[in-house]
Amino acid sequence: MKFFLIYGLSLLFVVGCGGTTGSTATEYKNANLPPDPGVAGKATLAGIDSDNDGVRDDVQIAIYERHPSEPEKRAALEQEASNFQKGLVAGKVGDANEALRVQDVR
Repeated sequence: MKFFLIYGLSLLFVVGCGGTTGSTATEYKNANLPPDPGVAGKATLAGIDSDNDGVRDDVQIAIYERHPSEPEKRAALEQEASNFQKGLVAGKVGDANEALRVQDVR
């Protein structure tokens, strides 16, 4: 569990360190983003993933808000977030082998 905590904090640090490049409201509206899940998205560990892309909607929105004009960085962060989410949920339900496979820790 300590690994997931460190990994999660590292991901948040990477996402939080990037500055925005002055995105406009038009760019945000034109982005293919899911709706903000609000409080419901924080009710469970898995959160809400309405577009079934493996990334929680609130995380996907946060990544876009921080890196609106950097599609390569967004893609990398979304892939990392998806892998982290898979490992976190697998660890929650007790499937240690799946959690290790997803995180490539073995």
